[in-house]
Amino acid sequence: METSDQQEQYVHLTDLAWRLHELRRVVSIVLVPEQAPFLRPRNPAFGRILVKATAQDQEWFFTWGRGGDQRIPVNAEDSARRIARLLVA
Repeated sequence: METSDQQEQYVHLTDLAWRLHELRRVVSIVLVPEQAPFLRPRNPAFGRILVKATAQDQEWFFTWGRGGDQRIPVNAEDSARRIARLLVA
């Protein structure tokens, strides 16, 4: 069975959600029909931060905005810590 892009996005986001859980952050993975899955904080005080897993040139990244500094490779050792810093009030 071939994995679809959305399934691969979900796998990356699930791994990130677990690592954020270990850092004591509360997040949800949102699955909406016909849209890419995304991760969001459960606390509305953090605004509209949405984290997605996207592929570019066959490399996967977590992204949370449009700027080049708003992405990190999914396999980067500090990806969860960097994203966790965004979720601190």
